[in-house]
Amino acid sequence: MSRYFLKDIVNEITNMNKEVKAKVSKGTTNGRSQQASKSVIEQSRKKIPKRGKRHFPAMRGEILNFAAEKSVADASDKFDVSETTICEWIRFDKRRNPDAKSGQASTESEDSKLVRDQKILAMW
Repeated sequence: MSRYFLKDIVNEITNMNKEVKAKVSKGTTNGRSQQASKSVIEQSRKKIPKRGKRHFPAMRGEILNFAAEKSVADASDKFDVSETTICEWIRFDKRRNPDAKSGQASTESEDSKLVRDQKILAMW
């Protein structure tokens, strides 16, 4: 197929979309053609995948505290978050703050980072 043939097809579809939108806005079409026009418009739109629900860090903390007190299943039911998501958050927190779960203060981890930085600077 030539490029010009494809351009003609694209132009024809674009003109049809304009005509359908004009008819829909005027309300001169019947129900069946309105549904068809909506489907044409939806098909012409770019499909963007939907993202999951987002939770603020404070809400995550509240959910994780509740899960620690009760259970992951209870937290999932109460806050309408999947058990898998809660377990992922728990794993993420364990990787980020290994001292936080054992009851130690986070200053020790900061001190260890300071010691590491001082060792690195001593090498230079």
